[in-house]
Amino acid sequence: MREWLSAPDAGFGVGVHRFTGEPAPLTVGAHMFTFVGYDVLAQSAREW
Repeated sequence: MREWLSAPDAGFGVGVHRFTGEPAPLTVGAHMFTFVGYDVLAQSAREW
């Protein structure tokens, strides 16, 4: 299921997804997210 929470002309997008299947455990050692610090974001911005 997908739903948009921001207006199409807002200049940004905010949405939500909902998993409707059967839950399953993650594989041991698996990561869902990788968080980076501002130093990494700043370096990436300079490379643009």
